[in-house]
Amino acid sequence: MEASRPQGSFGIPEHIRKQMEDSQRAKAAPKEAPAPPAPEPEKTAEPGVEAKSVDAAPVVDDNSDREKLQKTVQFWEEQLEVKITPRDVQDYIFKGRLVKDGIFIAAFHDDKDPEKFKDFKVTFQSHTPADLDEIDEKMAAYREKGKFTADGLENEKSLRMLSHVLLSADGRSLGKTADERYKNIKNLGGGLVALIADAWDGFNLLLRHALREKKLYKK
Repeated sequence: MEASRPQGSFGIPEHIRKQMEDSQRAKAAPKEAPAPPAPEPEKTAEPGVEAKSVDAAPVVDDNSDREKLQKTVQFWEEQLEVKITPRDVQDYIFKGRLVKDGIFIAAFHDDKDPEKFKDFKVTFQSHTPADLDEIDEKMAAYREKGKFTADGLENEKSLRMLSHVLLSADGRSLGKTADERYKNIKNLGGGLVALIADAWDGFNLLLRHALREKKLYKK
């Protein structure tokens, strides 16, 4: 006679009955909503590194830019010994040109007294769109010759620009027309012409700055 095995209710073995009850309780229990994902930890910049958004516009330090511009303006005013006045601005706007003399370029020894220096100064006039058109025509004709280098083009354009803006040098007129001045400028020393070209760039910067500086002419 076999030994009787312990059975649960209805003759189902105890361990199977418990599995069935556990399965039924699991089905009857309400399903819980999945837990929301944990928020990602806030990213912090590494020491010494500025955290920036991808779409963030670059930060511009207006004060720093103004200081740099002001220093540049001050440099050229001292270098050229010239300032653009409110009257200069008015002349430029209403007359179409500004003529400014006494612009310092260099100093050299006086022949009569070697211990003294004499200033070499020039007279500039502002250029117009008509001047730029004429310069462009001259440069087109120069290119058609077919014999030039990159440096040659740059030098020729600089000479053509000076022929329109440089009226006199050291108190002597360089000619009444741009073509006359062009020929006379080509007879000046190369180093001196380079200094005059740099001075023109500085003078042009001062003029553009004065046009934007309302305090010079608006009260």
